[in-house]
Amino acid sequence: MKKIVVLSQFNEACRDILAQAAEGAELIFSSAEEADATLLADAGMIVGPVAPELLPSAKKLEVLQLQSAGADAYIKPGVLPETVDLCNATGAYGLAVAEHLFAGILAVMKKLHRYRDNQRELVWKGLGLVGTMLGATVLIIGPGDIGGTLAVMCRALGAHIICVRRRRTEKPDFADEVYTTEELDAVLPRADIVALAVPGSPETVHLLSRERIALLKDGVIVANGGRGTAIDTDALAEAMDSGKVGYAFLDVTDPEPLPPEHPLWKKPDVFITPHVAGGYNMIETQFRIARVVAKNIRHYLAGEPRENIVDRKTGYRKPK
Repeated sequence: MKKIVVLSQFNEACRDILAQAAEGAELIFSSAEEADATLLADAGMIVGPVAPELLPSAKKLEVLQLQSAGADAYIKPGVLPETVDLCNATGAYGLAVAEHLFAGILAVMKKLHRYRDNQRELVWKGLGLVGTMLGATVLIIGPGDIGGTLAVMCRALGAHIICVRRRRTEKPDFADEVYTTEELDAVLPRADIVALAVPGSPETVHLLSRERIALLKDGVIVANGGRGTAIDTDALAEAMDSGKVGYAFLDVTDPEPLPPEHPLWKKPDVFITPHVAGGYNMIETQFRIARVVAKNIRHYLAGEPRENIVDRKTGYRKPK
């Protein structure tokens, strides 16, 4: 009998979804904190955030199914044998993270964060002109599940959508223009809003570098919901001081948590949330993750090719 160990903390309804998919297998629910070498020794499939140092003990492992879209800790050389399928949860987080980014972009555009600051100080004062999504040029770097969902939301309010992705593909319906990463420098100066939704990998580190920040339009809004390492954090802080970047909405930073002494904390036009857009903070996301996992449990038990396999060189899901 094949053994599946689930280390993600699913609610009861989601556990039922997994149990139905795992019929005929030994299904064990535990936690990342409680997992040890004995529990994992004969597991053929592990679901959730297993500590990398425990992986050598999982001698029978065939599938590591993550509950996250990012696979940063597991794509490093030597962490996971090439014989093990590394699968992520791409497709589960688009709604939650895109809504969070959309809300944050609108908040800084309308200066709601500043009005909230004034409220705390009992200040009744208008803060002048605000922006609008209508007619704005939104540059989305990483138009996958999250970026694509964000594009749909922005476009519904009249924005012009430019997407930048790793490889040239057919233009999706949510985009007005599509370019490759090699063409990023040429389109950066056109953007009123730059939103990043890329995974952590060597090729995405400082994708928005000091040099690229210098290419941006003065007063641009920068939003990041992927990985904090995609932006040069110190360069962003300096760009806020100069006015090059007008507003920033960050759900992710580099490092995390952002050190208390970092200047971004005290900049009035920076809005920071502590990497909470994804995870289990929205119930619908948990169900979406459970459905992704259930599919791969069925594939695993049937000896079928898995879905959402991660390309360990890029950190992205492999094309179907």
